[in-house]
Amino acid sequence: MMKLTQVRGNTWVIEAMALIPFYKLDSRRVILLDTGLREEGEAIEQTLLKHGLEPAGILCSHVHVDHCGNNRYFQEKYGAQVWLTPEEAGLCRSLLSLKCYFLTLPMRMIREESECLVHRPDHYYPIEDGPFEAEGHTFRVVHTPGHSVGHVSVITPDNVCYAADALLSGEKLNAKLPYGLSLEMMMESREKLPGLGCDAYIIAHRSVCSGTEIGELVRQN
Repeated sequence: MMKLTQVRGNTWVIEAMALIPFYKLDSRRVILLDTGLREEGEAIEQTLLKHGLEPAGILCSHVHVDHCGNNRYFQEKYGAQVWLTPEEAGLCRSLLSLKCYFLTLPMRMIREESECLVHRPDHYYPIEDGPFEAEGHTFRVVHTPGHSVGHVSVITPDNVCYAADALLSGEKLNAKLPYGLSLEMMMESREKLPGLGCDAYIIAHRSVCSGTEIGELVRQN
């Protein structure tokens, strides 16, 4: 089982390889903000079930393997409604479109190892930053491209921002170079984060910081 940690109000994280946030809609249903690696899917599911929870929705930041590996599984088993940007949805539409992501891998390997990533969203995020409704609750989307073509950060009703891979924690900055399709766009996206006025920020790899700390973390990135 994985550890659950409360961040603020109904916003929690599952401590998997990356932090996987979720928002409690009620005593049973949650909205996941990403779904982790496929290899972690069973442990994530069992952790939720152990606590009497099940996914009703998935607000996906982007379609890299460590963030959407279980989208289709939860979508098919629980009817969880998936949100993506059109850009990210295009990448996971088919095995051939995934080839744009796994550019150097043969199709055979993509089929064997990554077919679970192929799925279609039930909803698209608004094309501009701002509020949207998910399962009767109001969230906010902040478009933060650069790490991937349609990467987004999502703010929960508790005023907690899930920055996903828009930036790295201080610990990870010492361990690896940040990956991005466009470093210039990544820098522009990061600069948006301190101005959001959120009370807490969840960084997927792998920390939670306060609104007063986010500016320094952005500077370090």
